[in-house]
Amino acid sequence: MAEEISAFDPDSPVRVPDIPGHKPPIRYIRFAEDGQLLVGVHMPSRLQDGEWTEAQAFDVFDSEGALRGRVVLPDSFRFRGMRDDMIWGVFRDSFEVQSVRIYTVSWS
Repeated sequence: MAEEISAFDPDSPVRVPDIPGHKPPIRYIRFAEDGQLLVGVHMPSRLQDGEWTEAQAFDVFDSEGALRGRVVLPDSFRFRGMRDDMIWGVFRDSFEVQSVRIYTVSWS
């Protein structure tokens, strides 16, 4: 990275910022349609087709604050909402065709 930066201006000092060794534990916090708390959590990253990606996941807490469990969604699914045990969003297939999908969560 430093070599690429100094190629633009070899006379200027190049300082590459430190890359954190760990991700923050929380990505986002939002509420579901029925008041459940959804806490987005980071998952391990992986290199896929030359780009870094990670699964979309969140911990679900009921309206009383008890942990119901963790939901990990497919990479090609974009979350749009949740109510009770139903999650809906947009799924994109291998041909980039979008469709609306609804998943039912089975809590263990």
